[in-house]
Amino acid sequence: MKKIDYTSLDVRLLRMFISVYDCQSVTKAAAKLELTQSTVSHGLNQLRQIVQDDLFVQSGRSITATPKADVLIDKAREIIVAMQDFATPEQYNPMLDTSTFTIAASDYEIETIIKPLLKKLRVQAPLSSLHIAPARTQSQWANVLRSGEVDFVLSPTLDSSELDLVQTTLFSDREVCFYDPEYQSAPKTLAQYCQLPHAIMSFNNSLRTDIDVDLQRFGAKRKIVASAPNFSALASLIKGTDIIATMPSKLSESLFKEFAQTPAPFEVPPFEIVKIWHTRNRNSQRHIWLKNLIE
Repeated sequence: MKKIDYTSLDVRLLRMFISVYDCQSVTKAAAKLELTQSTVSHGLNQLRQIVQDDLFVQSGRSITATPKADVLIDKAREIIVAMQDFATPEQYNPMLDTSTFTIAASDYEIETIIKPLLKKLRVQAPLSSLHIAPARTQSQWANVLRSGEVDFVLSPTLDSSELDLVQTTLFSDREVCFYDPEYQSAPKTLAQYCQLPHAIMSFNNSLRTDIDVDLQRFGAKRKIVASAPNFSALASLIKGTDIIATMPSKLSESLFKEFAQTPAPFEVPPFEIVKIWHTRNRNSQRHIWLKNLIE
């Protein structure tokens, strides 16, 4: 039995077959497809060899389809539709989405960005769920985005030249000094600030932050007595003590609302919070929808 070469079957041949079947004429099919009659005839001959059937036979002055053609016509139409669907951009409907959105963030971004985002998701994508992945050090963000472990990372600006990562700014903030007014007073000078006990937020065992880098420029060094892996733990830790913490000012609306605050007695540059994603999701309608919802 002759081996059939299925790889020579393409959309062009199927379109010719469907057109000839519908027109019951090679001449009319050629005109409809804006092809020459010889091109359509040649295409039909190719298809006849592939399916091992005449497909169309002469019937008086016209042609008529064979029983095999009658069987194949619906399959040909289905293949064309399937290929059109394959090439058509996905149509995303958040109301029908039952999947989980995963965003990596610290409790700072949870308070400032994710809380209002969750309210929107409950209305606009009610069947979906939201998972918050734990915050990590900047050096780890690229790997979790590349692996597809998370959809987005929310964090301070990523100091990276990675070409496959994209980040856009959400807002700016500035760090201020938080303290419990029943146990401590606001530092007025840089010397007072450095003499007071400090607590910092640290993902690892490091007791050096950007603030300490800034202080070094002034030839100063503060006294760090405690650290915690997140902002909420830090707030709980220093409540009812004389320890101060230099934290983002927007936390005064949530985690640090029970504390007094004062500007740092030295110049503290503002920082930006960004959303970061991987370029593989550039054309994902689902991902684009979520990206536009995060603000």
